[in-house]
Amino acid sequence: MVSFFKRLFGTTESRAKPKEQETTKEHKAQPDVDQISTINIKCVNCGVEFKADTSELIIECPHCGYARMTTWREIGVEASELPDPRQPTDPALRGIPQPIRNPNPIKVKYGTLREPVEKITKIKEATLLNAGKELEEFFTWCSDAEISEYQRGSGVAPHPYERIAIIARKNKDYLLEIAICERLLELSEDSSSPVVKRIKERVKKAHILLQKEQEIKTTGTEKTRKAKKTTIPKKAKRSTILEKQCSELGIPVEEIEMRWDANKKLWHPIESVQCTKVEKAVLFLMGLNGFRGTFYELHPLMQIMQAGCLSYLEESASQRFMENPYARTFNVQVWMYELDTEKTANLIKGASRNELFTNWKKIYQDEQVREWFPDLSQYNLEAVLDGLGDNLFHKIIDYLLEDPERRSSGWPDIFAYDGNSLQLVEVKATDSIRESQTEIWNNFIKPNGMNMKIVHVSKAKL
Repeated sequence: MVSFFKRLFGTTESRAKPKEQETTKEHKAQPDVDQISTINIKCVNCGVEFKADTSELIIECPHCGYARMTTWREIGVEASELPDPRQPTDPALRGIPQPIRNPNPIKVKYGTLREPVEKITKIKEATLLNAGKELEEFFTWCSDAEISEYQRGSGVAPHPYERIAIIARKNKDYLLEIAICERLLELSEDSSSPVVKRIKERVKKAHILLQKEQEIKTTGTEKTRKAKKTTIPKKAKRSTILEKQCSELGIPVEEIEMRWDANKKLWHPIESVQCTKVEKAVLFLMGLNGFRGTFYELHPLMQIMQAGCLSYLEESASQRFMENPYARTFNVQVWMYELDTEKTANLIKGASRNELFTNWKKIYQDEQVREWFPDLSQYNLEAVLDGLGDNLFHKIIDYLLEDPERRSSGWPDIFAYDGNSLQLVEVKATDSIRESQTEIWNNFIKPNGMNMKIVHVSKAKL
């Protein structure tokens, strides 16, 4: 069988040059495939070192059987040396293997080469561990995988992410474990993969362990820790106006006190976590009890609606000067583009889950959208859709399209699902229930039997 690199670089004979033509200094000589050596490789799955022939396309561990593709790094080329696929190939780089161009780059999760590397680097820098070379190697693997994903549109190998999670668990760095697991779940397309299934279970367990760790710090004893059920601390002083409104409407209210850094303007749901938004802090606390979701009111669901009729929106936007159909909110687009609401509803309801998220990734690549909603992910959006189910989601579509301008506001801050039930949460720190929120509660949430509560947060000094 002709080796992968011979197909890529060409055979020795095909690269032969006339004697009068010598390789210039400006053009780096291509490596001789026949001289590519066998190198020592450490399996990212089981950790065993073995010798591998890097001229082969697939490297397989003789110990555990884990197989993967040979990387550019293993044939002596650093990832930073690979040319940017968005730019024309520089002739001076002729001797460097060229990345395979992704035929449909819009399907790649992150729109620029910089972003995926920056994300994994931030996770690495945030870790409290000092696991040395082993952890450094796995982070390098993750970074290279995400570069490759951008360039070729291929998925990332999950094993390095899982190994980082295992190391984090051993060292009781549960925040790192949760971050690296959620990063893999954001990038993974194959939800049936055994590794992805293990990661989903691992992130649930990590949330529980983080909660227990925080309870021990709070109570100081194991016995008291077992008696406590949540990380939510003492009850806060209830707003009289809010209490009266909740009583009249029949909405349950929960009082919590959360640490607030007045100098940095940050909320601390637990000691080691800080949030700029109180809604995000409350969702974090819910995550410790198995919930995942969004905290941007109805906006994430309106993005999914946009994704369901994206071609229709793009066609309508093309008739308007300098219009960006991705960064315009859906409720405004309906009347601005003069959309046929029946056609719009049918397109959204008829879209498959795969089509919805393929188009949503295209929308979320827009810089303005990312700036407005920086904490969205497919992983959490899927949880919200799972919690709603098709029937309830379709009801929201119909309800919104009847009066998009009025019915797009007043929705609860948080939509979260724990695998059993959907929970809507309106977070209140200073204000009371608004008229639009009362309308949504009376006309949609309550009639459809949706679970909703008010969480009133009071500030506790650090």
